Amino acid sequence: MPAVGGPRPRVLFVGHDASRTGAPVVGLAFVRWLATQGTADVGVALLGPGPLEPHYRRAAPTTVAAPRPWAVDALARAVPGVRARRPRPAGADPQVVVANTLAALAPAAALDAPRLVCWVHELDGVAERVLPARRRHQLLPRVHRWVAAGPRVAEMLVSRWGLSPARVVTVPEFTDRRPEPVPGAPDRGVRVLGAGAGAPRKGIDAFVACLSDLATRGEVPPAAWVGGSPEALAVREAGADLRRVGIDDRVQLVAEVDDLGPWWPRHGLLLHPAREDPYPLVVVEAGQRAVPVVTWDTGGAADLLRAAGLAHLVAEPGDLVGLVRRVEDLLADEAARADAGRALQRATEVLVADQQAPFVWAACTEAGP
Repeated sequence: MPAVGGPRPRVLFVGHDASRTGAPVVGLAFVRWLATQGTADVGVALLGPGPLEPHYRRAAPTTVAAPRPWAVDALARAVPGVRARRPRPAGADPQVVVANTLAALAPAAALDAPRLVCWVHELDGVAERVLPARRRHQLLPRVHRWVAAGPRVAEMLVSRWGLSPARVVTVPEFTDRRPEPVPGAPDRGVRVLGAGAGAPRKGIDAFVACLSDLATRGEVPPAAWVGGSPEALAVREAGADLRRVGIDDRVQLVAEVDDLGPWWPRHGLLLHPAREDPYPLVVVEAGQRAVPVVTWDTGGAADLLRAAGLAHLVAEPGDLVGLVRRVEDLLADEAARADAGRALQRATEVLVADQQAPFVWAACTEAGP
C-alpha cells in the first residue's frame, strides 16, 4: 500500500462523537498534536456532538453531524436517514482518513480516500455491537492500517479477526501531557474512586458490591463513583443498593463532571472493576498522578499494572473477594500505596501525546503491507 507523499498531506479525522470518554479524549490529543506539528492540513468530522466539541474546534476546522445532516455526500450515504448537503466541510477530499473507533469506520470508509486508517478502541463485546461480523468483513479490506489501543485490541484484531500482524500497530492510550500539581486545588476527600459510564460494562455494580463488603467489616472509606447519567438504570440500581446497605452517606454517585481533578484520591486508590476495557484512560491518568489502581484481569488496566510490576493488584475476572482484599490491604498500608503509586507513575510517563502520537501518525503515512 502506498505511503502518503507531499509536504502537507490532507487528513480528515472522523470521530463517533465528542463525549468526554476515552476514545474522543485520546483522539483530541492526537488532533492537537498533529495541528501543532505543521506537517499536515487536518480537519475533523464528528458523527455526534458532545462537551469536547469546542476543544476540537479550537484544534482544527470541525464539522459535527448532529443535529444537522452531514455535508459530505459519501458520509451521508453511510449514515441511514441522512441527506447530503453542501458545502463540504474542512478536511474534504483528504489523502488520509482516520476513523477513530469502529463506530466511525463505515462513514469514514465511504469517503473512499487513498488511505484509510482505523484506530480501534474497542474489545470484542463492544466491537460486535457497533460493527457486526457481516459488516466488518465488508469493511476489513478497505482499511490500509489498523491502530490498536493496547495489546488486547491487537490480539483481537490478529487472533480473532484474522488480520495480518504487519497491518496492525499497537499504540497505548495517552493523554495530552502529564498533569501538573495545582497548589491549593480542591479536594473532595475521597479515598476510593471509581470512574466511567454508569453501566455494567464499566463495573459500577461491582464497585458498589466491593464497598458494601467493606462495610461488613468496619467503617467504609469515603468513596465516589464519577460518571454516568443519574437516570441510567445501572446508576439507579447502584443507588438503591447503597441505601439498602446503609452506606449511601459514605459512597457518592456523581454524574459526569468537567474536571475529575478534585475527586482524585490523595490518600487512596482507584478501583477499576470494568468487565471489558481495552486500555482505560482513567487508569493512565491515575498513574500519572501516582494514584494506585486495583483492577480485574479484563483489559488493558491489568496489562499496565503488570508492566509496572504491580501484578499483585490484579484480581481474576469476576473475583469480588479478590478486589476487596486488595483494596483493604492498600488502604491499610500507606507505604504500599505510595510505592504502587510511584511504580505506576513511572510506567505511565511515556503515555503522552508527544511520545505516542508519532506512532499513530506513522500508521497514517508510511507504506506497508
